[in-house]
Amino acid sequence: MMLNNKDNALIIKDNSEISPCDEAFAAVWGECLHNYSARTVNSLCLKHPDFNSIPFMEESQQEDEPHLFTYLEDSNILKTKNIGGFFGLRNEKSDRLEIRINSRFDDSEQQYFVRYMLSKISGLELLPELKTQTEFGGNFDFLLFLFPKYLRLALSQGIFRSYKYYNYNDSKPKGRIDVSRHLAKNIPFQGKVAYSFREYTEQNDLMLMIREVIEHISNNLPGLINNNSDFKNDCLTIYTHTPYYGKVSRWQLIELNSKPIKNPFYTNYELLRQLCIHILRNDELKFSNKSNDEIYGVVYDLSWLWEEYLNVLFKSENYMRGFIHTRNRSKQNGLKPFNNNNYELYPDFYREKEFPFVIDAKYKDYSSEKIVRDDILQLITYMHILKAQAGAFVFPMASNSENSLKCKELSPLYLNGFGGVIHRFPLAVPNGCESFVRFVENIKESEEKLITLIKSNLL
Repeated sequence: MMLNNKDNALIIKDNSEISPCDEAFAAVWGECLHNYSARTVNSLCLKHPDFNSIPFMEESQQEDEPHLFTYLEDSNILKTKNIGGFFGLRNEKSDRLEIRINSRFDDSEQQYFVRYMLSKISGLELLPELKTQTEFGGNFDFLLFLFPKYLRLALSQGIFRSYKYYNYNDSKPKGRIDVSRHLAKNIPFQGKVAYSFREYTEQNDLMLMIREVIEHISNNLPGLINNNSDFKNDCLTIYTHTPYYGKVSRWQLIELNSKPIKNPFYTNYELLRQLCIHILRNDELKFSNKSNDEIYGVVYDLSWLWEEYLNVLFKSENYMRGFIHTRNRSKQNGLKPFNNNNYELYPDFYREKEFPFVIDAKYKDYSSEKIVRDDILQLITYMHILKAQAGAFVFPMASNSENSLKCKELSPLYLNGFGGVIHRFPLAVPNGCESFVRFVENIKESEEKLITLIKSNLL
């Protein structure tokens, strides 16, 4: 934990419990911290437009929504869970406190591990422009890595079209006659009529806002487009359908797209709409004094990042493609434990055919921490339903130094009763790397060792 009293900046780790400040500091910020204690991330996103989360609200709905943090005012203790990121608070005197929650598996100031996972999820390599950012505002760039993914999901539903009124003045009137405009333009009469017509078109405000985000990326981080052919093609698609871009200002586009998209044919565009607004607003704010919101920032669910990162990693391996990735938050690909009931359970990854196997992605260090009772019972339940003789916890493990990357299987746990074995497979997260290039080299070695461990037990 690091506290900079001069700049009112607090840097802490996830899943930690600390006393963040002395009595004088607590007197200034204790009430403000208490006001946001035990508040769910989604509730804050809904109330505060400058506060954003990854994943976004519709995608992150779950029964046990994560809290931003917990503050025990009496003992002056601040507790964090699996939420990381950067956010700022304003008290009644308009003073600002900036809080950064880093991954406990990564000791680098640049948070290489989180950036690497986000880049993998987006199908992009981390770019030189983002490698050395250490200032708090750099966390906003995390949103840019999600844009290619959400754009592709949206375009899979086709080009977004909506109804929009257009004004015409010609000899083929249709729709609604605009009398005042007709009198102003067509007297004396020259064979033309001024009218308005409602068209179902791709020339709409949402498409223009998507184009605005692409232009922002192109001007500031061109490598984000040039390094990915699929994303580049998606951008060209947007360019083709927005020939009138540039006639509406950025803040007008944000205002015009403030209402949610309710058309059932374009459900993925609602997530993209939210992301575009967050990117455009935050490009203006960048955690400067321009934000008048009481709380502002970008936070991310580290357990979600870990699971999605493993999904991308497993998909890249032919040997792992038989695994099904369930979606607990969106209720997809679940297991039915009863043959006469539709109740479903959601293991993170499982394989039904050949040699049944269950993988539970845990953002916990099970190389040193005691395995939680509920996690054990959960994995045994999944194995029983699938009649699987093997299951595994896959988790990150912080390596002590750059030269001690160890990724070996820990002692397996053998089950009584029906039998079976539970493995523990760690992914060593490099620490102490002098550069991002070195970090990538080391973590790719860790990935290879992890996949080798899993393969050796899929017999």
